[in-house]
Amino acid sequence: MLKRLVTSVFLISLFSITQSSAQKVYLKGRVIDNNNSPVQGAQVKLVKANKTQTTDSQGRYSIETVLMNVLKTSMVSDMITWQNGVLSFKMSGVQKPVRIDVFDVKGQKINSLVQEISGNGICETRVLPDALPEAVYLVKLQIANSTNVFKVMNIKNKSYSFVTPELYFETSLQKQAGAASSGVLDSLTISKNGYQTVKQAVYSYNANVNDIILKPDQSNDEGLPKITNGQQARTTRYWDCCKPHCGWHSNMRMCDISGNDLNDKNAKSGCEGGPAFQCMDYAPIEINSKVSYGWAAFNNSHEAQCGDCFQLDFQGSIAGKQMIVQVINIGDGGQNAFDLLIPGGGVGALNGCSRQWNNAPLGERYGGFMKTCGQKRDCIYGMCQQAFGNKPHLMRGCNWFLDWFNMADNPNVVYKKVSCPQKIKDISRIGN
Repeated sequence: MLKRLVTSVFLISLFSITQSSAQKVYLKGRVIDNNNSPVQGAQVKLVKANKTQTTDSQGRYSIETVLMNVLKTSMVSDMITWQNGVLSFKMSGVQKPVRIDVFDVKGQKINSLVQEISGNGICETRVLPDALPEAVYLVKLQIANSTNVFKVMNIKNKSYSFVTPELYFETSLQKQAGAASSGVLDSLTISKNGYQTVKQAVYSYNANVNDIILKPDQSNDEGLPKITNGQQARTTRYWDCCKPHCGWHSNMRMCDISGNDLNDKNAKSGCEGGPAFQCMDYAPIEINSKVSYGWAAFNNSHEAQCGDCFQLDFQGSIAGKQMIVQVINIGDGGQNAFDLLIPGGGVGALNGCSRQWNNAPLGERYGGFMKTCGQKRDCIYGMCQQAFGNKPHLMRGCNWFLDWFNMADNPNVVYKKVSCPQKIKDISRIGN
């Protein structure tokens, strides 16, 4: 049924499109893993546009599409528009026969409407049956002796219209990420062997997408052999940015204020005005959903020397998770306490971070971001971004604390001494 409208209809014509009305645009972004490292070889597919690209060595992709900004009609006297499955056209003058036929891309007729219309105004009709799947269809509109045939894309309840498989139109009222689902233009599917597949909404073809994080496929994750006859210990957390104790007493790798290697064993600590700081890549490293590597301070001199490694089997809220930590400092958490090196975990008594991070917000001196925010994930993440959003290793540690460590608040552990994994020794350059 055709309806006469007396108000203006703000829609866009989709007829007789010429190449001059199009421009190339690019959807760009980066794919990273849980450790903030680029993922090369991930397949990034733009679903509705049916375009696929593989990420490069930096984890980046750039998908080209053609965006329609100006769309023209071949009709001289009648304004014809299409949006959200509704066909609208302008009528004027004497009574005219109107016929609308809809075909699929194989030429099979889907629907027909025939009616005599007279008078002035905007007429509209929904010509695609509700049950039709999202696909391209051909619409033939005949008004008296004037005929137009054009392509439309059936996208229900969207503010967008597709006109060919390669040419797209976005309304001026474009919705941004986080808007209502009616603003979704397309979607990305990101996949790679060994990782969980991620799907993400696309609100514009001409945009830089936020980093997409691929998490490891956990279906085959294996933990370490469970500790038997181990000892009990507490854990705390810190990151004070100071030169660790083992920086003077071993060949441990240290860094300058910018995170570059500092090859001076006798360099004064940054917490005392010197050039030596904690290297930023000592942040925890997720191996899989059950195992992580990291570094810690430990004050039991009878059990630990610089570079020794310990397996920690966590108890309480994260029971089942395990960590191997290397001792690089002397802790102040009391006997049998591992002070885990976690960015944002608290700057402690010495606090070299205010100097290294240009007075970024550091949270509570003891307990750090979590002591300030409590169990509010968004608050902790926001403080991480403010303090070291441009420092990927430290952001890796923040993401680790939020996701792998589940914001556990100083859980107890069962521990025993083990051999140091090569991955830990490659970073610190000390260990058995």
